[in-house]
Amino acid sequence: DDTDIGIQVGGLGVFNRFTLDIWEKAFEASNTSNEVHQELNWLAKSNGILTSHEAKSIEALLLDSKPDGQILSVRGHIVDVKDLTTLVGERYLTGFVIDRACLKYKELSRHGENSLFLPTFCQDWTSGDDAEHLKNKVMQYTCKAPEDMAKIHWVMMPLHLAGSHWGLLVINIKLKLMYYDDGLHWKPPSNLGCITKKLIQSLYDISDGMNSQFDPSAWDFSLTISHFGMPSQPAGSGSCGMGVIMSVDSIVNGPLKTLSDFSWKFDDMHNHRCVLLKQFLEWKTQDCSSQDEL
Repeated sequence: DDTDIGIQVGGLGVFNRFTLDIWEKAFEASNTSNEVHQELNWLAKSNGILTSHEAKSIEALLLDSKPDGQILSVRGHIVDVKDLTTLVGERYLTGFVIDRACLKYKELSRHGENSLFLPTFCQDWTSGDDAEHLKNKVMQYTCKAPEDMAKIHWVMMPLHLAGSHWGLLVINIKLKLMYYDDGLHWKPPSNLGCITKKLIQSLYDISDGMNSQFDPSAWDFSLTISHFGMPSQPAGSGSCGMGVIMSVDSIVNGPLKTLSDFSWKFDDMHNHRCVLLKQFLEWKTQDCSSQDEL
């Protein structure tokens, strides 16, 4: 039993395990209280972006729900309340929010059937050499019907870099070109050609080798990978994940054959975060209505 073991904490004194547990809970409560104040202050600055009713609905959703309460499920992937709070301020977005927002935007977009969005997990799926495993995972996000596979113009996949930064890989299937960008315009990762080759091979395998546009032998994976034109992220901004979401939304709703012009700015990210929070609230309401009709 180590409950009587004393631990010296600076000049504050000697504390046992039980006392330290109480301190830890007190710190957690203090952090939660600070986060709540941040969320309320942030929502208070949303006049003109959110109506009073929308702001109150979001406040109730964030403050009155359990942290693990489900907000939205897209293709079996769940966004909970804790995930949603990362949209407040300049908080760093989790892959859960990025994936669900992008999948939903693709589903509702003009060119949804012409685009393939692969979730953040896909970066791990491509890290190994198990082609069959990658094929089965990618197949969950596309359709095997040849006529549907032939419609794909764009493939997009978020990339997690340096442990704390989000970028986006974009592949133009028809032109057999690869693009990459992030808000800081870092140099494209050196393994993007390899990642792209594995993805194209998986799509070729899914189509049973019947779709020539996915034939890896027709691609040059050594081509220079260009930046696709994501707007620049200011220093101190934590909105790299929002940049990925906004870019995917622009591409799936932009021109079919060429890259979109990105009219949004990181300087307006408070507005964009408010709009996305509002969008999640609307999606949640729609999901609840659909379930009630069943």
